[in-house]
Amino acid sequence: MKPPQFIQLEINFSVLKVGTKVQVKGYDGYQFIDLTGTVGVVDLYCQKTGDYLIYFPKRNGLVPNSNLILPYKRNQLTVIPGRGRCSWEKIVETHQRKNRSRSSEK
Repeated sequence: MKPPQFIQLEINFSVLKVGTKVQVKGYDGYQFIDLTGTVGVVDLYCQKTGDYLIYFPKRNGLVPNSNLILPYKRNQLTVIPGRGRCSWEKIVETHQRKNRSRSSEK
């Protein structure tokens, strides 16, 4: 009689934080550009689908003067040390500065 065989699985349920720098493996499905090795920043995590929206600060989106933000799965991402700025952080900081200057004028 054979001894029972076991399969050991290692499952990683950790979620990358917003602002984490990552290196991607994959394509831009809209412009058909190979982005393998390109550094981006985690902009958002969708818990329902398990997708990460990755913001590429130095690349333009489909519409001129827009940000390039693409969905990737966790297995397509490699974490890089350091923190990046999300696509929306600059907008929030500008808005906060305007509010501070308005309140100081009063």
